[in-house]
Amino acid sequence: MKPVNTASYIYWLSRRVFLLSIVILFVCSFVFELLQKETIDHEEELKSSAASLILQQQISHKSSQADREFLFSLSKKLDADVHLVDIKGNMLASSTATKHQLRDKQAIEELLQSPEAQTFSSYNNENRTVFVRCYFPLSVKNDQFKKMIIIDKTYEIPNPYIGMAYQSLFRSLIISAIISLLIVVSIGLPTQRDLITISKTFTSSSKEVDNYEGIPQLMKILMLQTKFRKRSKSVRKKLKLEIQYWETFFNSIPLGVIIVDDENRIINANQLSFEFFNIEAPKKVKGAFIMQTYKSSELSRLSNDFIHSESTYSEDNLDIFRNAKETNMVVKLVRISLGSRSKGSLIVINDITRLRKLQNVRKEFVSNVSHELKTPITVTMGFLEAMEDCLDDPDQIKYFYNIIKRNTHRINDIIQDLLILSRLEIDEKNQNFGFMEKNIAHTLQNIVALTSDEINKKNVSLVSGFEDQVIVANHSLVELAVRNLLENAIRYSHKDAPLVTLSLADSENHWIIRVSDNGPGIHTKFQGRIFERFFRMDESRDRNTGGSGLGLAIVKHIAQLHNGKIHLDSSLGNGCTFSLYLPKNLQKS
Repeated sequence: MKPVNTASYIYWLSRRVFLLSIVILFVCSFVFELLQKETIDHEEELKSSAASLILQQQISHKSSQADREFLFSLSKKLDADVHLVDIKGNMLASSTATKHQLRDKQAIEELLQSPEAQTFSSYNNENRTVFVRCYFPLSVKNDQFKKMIIIDKTYEIPNPYIGMAYQSLFRSLIISAIISLLIVVSIGLPTQRDLITISKTFTSSSKEVDNYEGIPQLMKILMLQTKFRKRSKSVRKKLKLEIQYWETFFNSIPLGVIIVDDENRIINANQLSFEFFNIEAPKKVKGAFIMQTYKSSELSRLSNDFIHSESTYSEDNLDIFRNAKETNMVVKLVRISLGSRSKGSLIVINDITRLRKLQNVRKEFVSNVSHELKTPITVTMGFLEAMEDCLDDPDQIKYFYNIIKRNTHRINDIIQDLLILSRLEIDEKNQNFGFMEKNIAHTLQNIVALTSDEINKKNVSLVSGFEDQVIVANHSLVELAVRNLLENAIRYSHKDAPLVTLSLADSENHWIIRVSDNGPGIHTKFQGRIFERFFRMDESRDRNTGGSGLGLAIVKHIAQLHNGKIHLDSSLGNGCTFSLYLPKNLQKS
């Protein structure tokens, strides 16, 4: 590439010429110092000689013949031109034949302000001489007037090489300027262009160096920089993606995560950790203490104790109150180390409130099922053994048979209701709703027909009122729920004048099926638990009236499956009213 070879040659030549110029400048500077020293010596010599002679003569305030004679005498002794001027620079007398005006009047006026003598010199390159001028201010007649003696003398330079060196110094300066200009044009401007190219390559992904022509070293730098830029861009992209992955994972895991340093100050924390403690995430988290941010002295204590211990792992339970409810958490702490040095800890918080509640429900459910099944099974086994002792007594056997039959039905009812609950939970989880359009009046009439035997047996007055209305629902489950409510109303209605009401109402967003009785009612302290499985207010009375203890729990699940609700309105002595709310916006499935 021709431009590259030319630039390299100029660069090589410029370096050598520039080094030679530096040597010449150094030598000339040394010679110039000699010239300057010799000039100063001439100045001092002329100044001291003239001063001693001038002090011997008294200059009058007016020009006189004696003054002119003194000037001629001084000129002869010093071998120099001597002039006498006034304060305005006008020539009063001179040792030369011609009397003329001096050009440096302003300088003379300034020099007269100082009582000391002044000396100036200049170099003449053509004649190789040094011109020296001395100014001597004079005071006359009590300082009323001032005059000045000016002495001019020219010295020849004894060594001709000093003059030559002075000329070489000037030439070297010119050569250096030309070389600098060549360097700027041939090296500086291309280098500036190359640096601009490099700068643009840093900021532009489209810049290429395939057709670049310039200084080879800069070309190599540019090529390396281009490779580095491409690689660094790829690394930055991967790093940015990794950070996004990490942030997404960090904020998406169903656990509260807090990272603290070895001073128990927060390094990072995810959103869920703040939600666990029912606080808003502050704008600045990094550097804050746990107690300052989470307002939990127990969590701060657990973290602080772990940091000052030698353990690498710890696990503790933490119970707090959130929204007036107890929240159960498991706090796990893991040591973060770099080599043998601890750098802090990772705190992982898991909300196990629901899990613990499910465990308690499971334990209670197993206990209740065992208890509910144990009673009829024990009764059945007892009467079966009693029947063995009275096989010859048909009346006694019939009595025992009826008891065994009743308890067997009770066991079957419990098992069937448990299966229904299990099926409801599975259908709700799988969203297998089975919704369809049907006249709800037909469903309610069918329920009345199925319970007519019990109604007639207990002489219950049933008041029902509903019109034909097509609704979307799982009518089989609605029938089961309303039948359970109706059977409970018949079972617990007033003994002397039992009255049960079944009605259908229409609200803006729901169909409302109400079942009422005139029984003893339910105390408010039990109304929050009435829909729990196997819950009984009076164990003996409830078992005597029959039922599995799961009827209202089934009603609640059916309401939830329809995205509705079941509501109880009751007070002691005023009976109960159960209202089943079915949304109108259900879609067929």
